[in-house]
Order: sequence, then structure tokens, then C-alpha cells
Amino acid sequence: MKFWVPAGVAFLVAGVLELLFLALSVLGTLLGGVMTIGTLAGEMRNEAALLGPVVLLFYGLWLGVTAIATPVHIVAGVSIVMGRRNRKLLWAATIVSLLPVMTVYCAPTSLIAGVLGLLAAILTIPPPPESPAP
Repeated sequence: MKFWVPAGVAFLVAGVLELLFLALSVLGTLLGGVMTIGTLAGEMRNEAALLGPVVLLFYGLWLGVTAIATPVHIVAGVSIVMGRRNRKLLWAATIVSLLPVMTVYCAPTSLIAGVLGLLAAILTIPPPPESPAP
């Protein structure tokens, strides 16, 4: 039971950092789209023309990953810190913590949140079901 609150705080911190990275990913995706449109229109004809689709691909991928992980981490973090301990939400946030590792920027906080969530989930043993009274 002692790992629930640190896991909740870690999920909340990871979610807020992912929210900031989500905003950066939106800007990067827009920039990549503008660069790709410029390439298709024939305005750029050098090796920098290949950069637009690459920027669009990477930032689009990061945008998708953080758009999935951010709400799960924020909801799980707020729920756990407020005292509502839901094991399914804890497991979902722990599993989703593996996704932002691919963005590199959010990797340390996501790994810490994932490890603390795993410890909270494994070390919390649910009480045995009560037997019916005779």
C-alpha cells in the first residue's frame, strides 16, 4: 500500500510533462506539414526537401503516442492522489507508461512512473473474498 501515493504523483508528473510535449508535437507536426507542402509545391529542390516528411513522420508519431498516454496518466494520477485506488486504472497507467519511452524526452519520468505503478500493483494484495455466512 505504500507505493500508491508515489505512483500517483509520478503518473501526475509524467502526465503534465507529456502534456507539454503534446503541445510541442502539435507544433512540430504542423511544421512538418508545411515543409512537406512546400516540397510538393516545388519550392524546395535540395536535400532539405527530404526533411519535411521526416519531421512530419516523427512528430506525428510522437503526437499519437502522447495523445494516448497523457490522459491516462493524468486521470490515474489524480485518482490515486485523491484516494480512489482503482487497480484496473493503475494497471492501465502502468502499461501505458511504456509508450512515451519512444519519445525519449518523456522516458525518465514514464519509466519511474511505470516502475512505481508496477510495485504498487504487485505489492498490493487484494483481500480474500468473504465466505458466505452459514
